[in-house]
Amino acid sequence: MYVDKLTKRIAASAKINRYAKNDEMLLSENEEVDLLLFKQTDLGYGAIINNLHQGLIYKNEVFTNLAVGDKVKGWIKTLREDGRIDLRLQKVGFELSDDAQELILKKLSEKNGFLALNDASEPQLIKNELGMSKKTFKKAIGGLFKSKRISLEENGIKLL
Repeated sequence: MYVDKLTKRIAASAKINRYAKNDEMLLSENEEVDLLLFKQTDLGYGAIINNLHQGLIYKNEVFTNLAVGDKVKGWIKTLREDGRIDLRLQKVGFELSDDAQELILKKLSEKNGFLALNDASEPQLIKNELGMSKKTFKKAIGGLFKSKRISLEENGIKLL
């Protein structure tokens, strides 16, 4: 949306490239940003960043249901030399693992202390149940196991 210079009225345009430009960016990698999803492509989702810029969330990094028009929190993954911005929907490193651990503990509580998931579970099953990648799941349950908050069973994980 913008104010039309000629009529001084509020107007709208679907020509995102004209208004959401990636020149003069004041963003940095790993920065948390507000995203508005404006299109779905073969590569993933196009998003408006902080109402100023545009970027892309690759579909192989999406572990939740998204739709055009959704407003979500995201993080700057890469500021590329060609002026494009790669985005992600999850934190990285220990922060992501901490969030994943909390989610797993919450799910365990909801399911009476047992989840029929372990490190041998299919990635799609983990994604459907927890909305995270298998890699993130394995890191999180490893941390929970080391801190003696869960036990690893043959057919799943159990809250201690």
